[in-house]
Amino acid sequence: MIIQVERTGGFAGLSMHAVIDTERLDAEEREELEDLVEKSEFFRLPSRLTANTLAVNQFEYIITIEDEVQRHTLEAHEEALDPRLLELVRRVLRLARRQQREKKDD
Repeated sequence: MIIQVERTGGFAGLSMHAVIDTERLDAEEREELEDLVEKSEFFRLPSRLTANTLAVNQFEYIITIEDEVQRHTLEAHEEALDPRLLELVRRVLRLARRQQREKKDD
């Protein structure tokens, strides 16, 4: 499964882009991410989620997930994300930062 997350906005207006291939993760990390995708019902969500109220300096996300069968892209404001989906996003961004540090150390 390929998980792509693009985060924009926030206080500083910085953007971040991460791509994680779950097949390259250890078994525990792969299982956790794929479980979050399943529990959030990502592939059943509409292509756009908006919050009833928009907070100042909120992040916006474009999330694309592709598995062997399907591909889906979702655009969402941070406040519109289900807690499981928000956790998925945070883990993907954290893993991407870790992978970048490991590449620098090589």
